[in-house]
Amino acid sequence: MRAGVTLARRAAGGLLHARGGIMAMLQTLIAQAMTVAVNFGTGVITARLLGTTGRGEFAAASLWLMLPSMIAISGVQNALVFEARRRPEAAQTTSFNAFVVITAVFVPAALICLLALPRLMAGYPPAIVHLAFYATLISMINAWTVAMRQTLLAARNFRAYNTSGYGSAFLYLLLLVGLICLHAVTPESAVWAQIAASTVMFLWTFLQATRGWRWRDLRPFQGLRPLCAYSLRAAPIDLVSTLAWNIDRLVLVGLISPAAFGLYAVSISFSRVLMVLQVAISSVMFADLASRPRAEIELFTHRAFRLMLWALVVADLALCLFDRKLLAAVYGGDFAAAVPIFRVLLVDASLACLSQVVMQTYMAAGVPAYASTIQVVSFVITLAMMFVLAPRYDGIGAAAALAIGSICKTTLLIFCLPRIGVALPNPLPQLADLDGLLQRLRAGRGTAAEPPPAKTANAN
Repeated sequence: MRAGVTLARRAAGGLLHARGGIMAMLQTLIAQAMTVAVNFGTGVITARLLGTTGRGEFAAASLWLMLPSMIAISGVQNALVFEARRRPEAAQTTSFNAFVVITAVFVPAALICLLALPRLMAGYPPAIVHLAFYATLISMINAWTVAMRQTLLAARNFRAYNTSGYGSAFLYLLLLVGLICLHAVTPESAVWAQIAASTVMFLWTFLQATRGWRWRDLRPFQGLRPLCAYSLRAAPIDLVSTLAWNIDRLVLVGLISPAAFGLYAVSISFSRVLMVLQVAISSVMFADLASRPRAEIELFTHRAFRLMLWALVVADLALCLFDRKLLAAVYGGDFAAAVPIFRVLLVDASLACLSQVVMQTYMAAGVPAYASTIQVVSFVITLAMMFVLAPRYDGIGAAAALAIGSICKTTLLIFCLPRIGVALPNPLPQLADLDGLLQRLRAGRGTAAEPPPAKTANAN
């Protein structure tokens, strides 16, 4: 018994203080799961207390708290880690330069948002529009926090990196509970609680990231050119992802009423729970495939594709059977009207998870250009469908546009596999898939060192 307790303490200590390997990935996955769970909880609280109209006003104002900062960090966040790892002796200078670049990019991004905001939010109360203005300006804090978190990531301080991620969500939950106790939950107070939580976590993250810095050794703007060059090359991928993630709400916020926007916001939040599967795949399952032979990449891709496909089929059928009751029970009776939108967004979320499996195949095979091109093409299709369907069919039209884009993306990714020497996967389930998964799990625990046998290009 005592030996078991000692072993558990060692495992917990290794998980908390991990600086790489399986423990670090497990720590990151747990932190992401905690963040998703807490964000889901705060979404439920705001929906039940604010109702459809209030939830829509809150979602509309919160949108501007994230969008400018996400644009500002595009490319720079990856460049910071790359340059800091490549030149560890100049890591603090690299972080400082990234901080400057992010601030410089944020200014025009925020100005564009401020110019577009009044027109897009013309149907909202003046108080919510003014709040959105303040949120746009204050979103700089979120961009700075990302810079500091990437500094921690480059230093392999996963404990502080993950704490910064879920800490803000937990702090916001605590502030929200305080507002409930004071009977002061409104769309405005909920947004200000988000801002307060983000500010506190930025200060904490800044102190953690700069601990041990020798400010006298700082060489501002030294190494700025390679940082900017890498940022420019990486920025298009981040920008497309940011726009694809927000384009539906950007279009809808100016087209539909706050109440309808609240229904849509709840629908997309509920459907995105499936994205936890996507995070697990991209973070862990394919971590070692880059060094594997092409035949083994193909075998594992086919197995993962089938397992994900049928897991999603079962999950989607279960959700569709009980979605009306779930939405009403979790968010409140008024949100049961979101069922049609939710079902379409569930298709989009499922296809996003499935396409992530195939996407990793291109990355592991060393040909990311195919995946990047397909991602851009699918975004253009989504954007075109959004402007065709959303004005005519409101929320259900925007959801359909996202689903159409995901269908195109997943289809192109699958049928372009032969171009990189990987056969098309057979979608029918096979018992060998479960055996392969168990072998991988045993190998991850160190009980099976050999990889599964590679098959020929015709394996599926």
